Amino acid sequence: MQSSDPKSLPRVGLICHETIRNNQRTVITNLRRLVGDQIEFSCATGKGAQVPESFETLPMRMIEVPKLDFYSWGYVFRAARTLWLQDRPDALVCVSHPFPLGFGLLILRRFYPTKIVLRMTGDQFSERAIHSSFIVRIRKYLMHELIMPRVLRHADALLCVGSEIAQQVVKRGVPAGRVHVV
Repeated sequence: MQSSDPKSLPRVGLICHETIRNNQRTVITNLRRLVGDQIEFSCATGKGAQVPESFETLPMRMIEVPKLDFYSWGYVFRAARTLWLQDRPDALVCVSHPFPLGFGLLILRRFYPTKIVLRMTGDQFSERAIHSSFIVRIRKYLMHELIMPRVLRHADALLCVGSEIAQQVVKRGVPAGRVHVV
């Protein structure tokens, strides 16, 4: 959905953890540096979350979402709904992990028609190698080799930190035109 005022800037809603972690802060800060004042940002985070002091210099509206378990479907549904109703963003960016929060955004796209952008900052695909438990390794395999690629294919764009991660994403079936390296 495009902004109704032709003179208005594109609006982007950011979905973060309940508390903004360092890696999320880096992604958000770099997005602001890349686009400058060409985009209006609003950021949904948990109620009472500590907002980093460095964010005070960023022209971004912070939206508090009532406290829920930050890594749950309930949180992403509430955060996306709050952003959608208050700002009607042209795109929603999941600054957290693509699963479950990014996956939740893709489900919600049926109700709130907007572009969905997911970020990949770690090599989730080789995470199972660090676990010694057979059960955990199988669970990680199912998640990262069977479920995650299907989720990623439905995103409008992926922001990958580094070309190695971008290559892994393309190798798993995501069209290269949707994968962007930052």
